[in-house]
Formats: sequence, structure tokens, C-alpha cells
Amino acid sequence: MEGEFMGFYIEESATEVSLRSGNIRIPPQNKENKEQLLLEKFAISHGLMLAVQLDYCETQLQKFIEKLAYIPEDMKTKGKMTTEPRQAVRYIGELYDLRHRVLLESEYMETPEFFWNREELEGLFDNVRRHLELKNRVDVMKSKLSLCIDLMDNIQEALTHQHGARLEWIIIILIASEILIELLRWKGATVWAWLWGEEAAEKSDKLEQLNQEDSDPISRD
Repeated sequence: MEGEFMGFYIEESATEVSLRSGNIRIPPQNKENKEQLLLEKFAISHGLMLAVQLDYCETQLQKFIEKLAYIPEDMKTKGKMTTEPRQAVRYIGELYDLRHRVLLESEYMETPEFFWNREELEGLFDNVRRHLELKNRVDVMKSKLSLCIDLMDNIQEALTHQHGARLEWIIIILIASEILIELLRWKGATVWAWLWGEEAAEKSDKLEQLNQEDSDPISRD
């Protein structure tokens, strides 16, 4: 389970929520500051919530990187790609889902609209983001995502090349088979003699003659 932890304490002399040495300093609640104190707690909670979301993405990305670890190892030791095309597509989908969460959801980098007209809350929220190093962590994730995307691009290219080479061999085999069939029809005895010897060629001639006699209606009459 992901989590972000910050200590907190109540200070009698404090008049507002603030951060001190990485801990949350909270003033005692009274009738006058009840609403403001609630908003300040919300600002800190929102920063912690974003940190937890980012921590989850970091964990998922690390698991994804560990799943891909065997691919470069196989390429190095076996000299070939062992990943199935369908599995590669799953990896790509998982990677782009992570990329969407980190790069397209801009909450980590931008100030929510709720704080735009509340400067004191915006400052408190920014302090929490800086303390939890959200920007630096997002930058690190971007670098890791870029490396993963490069790896998946290479995997796609290698799989495409393998598929193309396989299709080329299938086409070559089909063409060779068609040529062999045409040769057998044209000069069957000669080809049989060349491939399997004179005796096989004689048997082939006899079978061909029998087939022609069976198919000729004049000879049957």
C-alpha cells in the first residue's frame, strides 16, 4: 500500500497551519479560526493526496521496469527476441497508461483552481509540494518512461522485422513448391530421376500413363 507520511504537532502559540522542518504545525482550534483551519488542512491534505498518487505511479513503473528486465538480457545472451507479439502489445498498453497518468494529468505540476484566489492556501500547498519533491519525482519518472518507450520501440521494430522475415520465407517456400509442381508436370520423369533415381522415374512414368488412360474416354470405349 502506497503512502506519504509527515509528522504534525499542535502549537499553542501558532496562528496558522505551517511546515516546520518537514512537520506540520497546527494551531489550536477555536470559533474564530475553525473555517480557516479547515481550509489550511485541506491544502496540506491535497498536497499529500497528490504525493500518494505519484507514489502509486512510481511503484507501478518500477514493477513494469522489472517485468521488462528479461528482454535486454535475452537479447544479450540468446541473440534473439523471445517476447510474443501479443505480450508486447500488452506491455505497450500498460506503458502508455502510466505515461497518461504522469504526463497528461497535470495536477502534479499545476496549482488547482481552488487556490488561485487564496494566496495563503496556495503558498501552503506549494510548500507541501516542494517538501515532498513532487516536481523532481515527476522529472525522474519522465526519464524512466522515455527509456521504457525507447525499449518498446526497439521491441516493436525487432518483432516487425521477424514477422517480415517469416513472411519472406513463406513466400519463398510457396514459389519453390509451385516451380517444383510445374517441373513435375512438364518433365516429371526427368525431375524424378534427378531427385530420386531412374527407378523412381520409371514408376512415375507408368503412373502418369495409367492416369492418362483412365482419363481418356476414347480408350475406355
